[in-house]
Amino acid sequence: MENVLAYLLTGGCGAAGVKLIETLVVWFLNRRAKKCDDEAEAEEQKRQEKEAEYEEMVDTVKNLKEADKLIMLDRIKYLCRSYLDHGEIEFSDLDDLIAMHSCYHDLLGGNGNLDTLMELVKELPIKK
Repeated sequence: MENVLAYLLTGGCGAAGVKLIETLVVWFLNRRAKKCDDEAEAEEQKRQEKEAEYEEMVDTVKNLKEADKLIMLDRIKYLCRSYLDHGEIEFSDLDDLIAMHSCYHDLLGGNGNLDTLMELVKELPIKK
């Protein structure tokens, strides 16, 4: 009877030890999985923040481009009217004005509203 009791106690302790090890392994694996999930969530949040920042920068650039286009439109109109009022233009001023119009039209996507004014200025006599 003593042997049976010893076997039962030993077996019970062994089973409890195995259960403890199993519980520890499951706890460790769950902890590791949670860390991985937390890291993945943090990376996703950083990605979303960077994407939002990028979209904001794109919007800012679009707004600045539109503002530059309006400033260029106003400046070119003013200069064209000024040269037409004087009835002549210096060669370097004409060259600068053509470069400004090209930038406005080609790079900033300006419409053709200034083309008529530019043609009139190009027909002006060159100041000597």
